[in-house]
Amino acid sequence: MVGSDVWGLASKVAKQGALDALELQQLAEMISGLASSIWAFPHSARPYYARLLLIATLAYDQSVPEDS
Repeated sequence: MVGSDVWGLASKVAKQGALDALELQQLAEMISGLASSIWAFPHSARPYYARLLLIATLAYDQSVPEDS
């Protein structure tokens, strides 16, 4: 489930400050999937997925090495 996957990776970033390359790639794929499908969700569910997308994006941005 994407919600728990995003939450797990975002929690790891909050605790450790970074993700390994595989986790970073997984998070990038989740962001892409959420961004491209958010409009397919029922209108009432979109705020949840928008917040999830924001959490994922912030975790990704926090975890990407600065020299990338």
